[in-house]
Amino acid sequence: MGNIGNIYRHMGDPDKALDYHQQSLKIERKIGRREGEAADLGNIGIIYKTKGEMDKALDYLSQALEIFEEIGAKIEIAKTKQNIQNILEIKEKKRAPKS
Repeated sequence: MGNIGNIYRHMGDPDKALDYHQQSLKIERKIGRREGEAADLGNIGIIYKTKGEMDKALDYLSQALEIFEEIGAKIEIAKTKQNIQNILEIKEKKRAPKS
């Protein structure tokens, strides 16, 4: 399900991508697969970023980061921190006064 979501995201259909990632997230949580859960949370965060919903994006990415840190997934931790930083920079630019 998550891979199908990724395909829809890359095809430019964030709503369908979101639906598949949410379905995948439910499955990952049901079977207790923490890495898959974190991956889906991160992907949902990226979709919300694409849709311009930065607060939702940060929420999902923060949840993903917490799980990646719990399981010690170093590469995913770095990628997720970078995604969070990118969103924070976007939010800061929007707040900055225009000259």
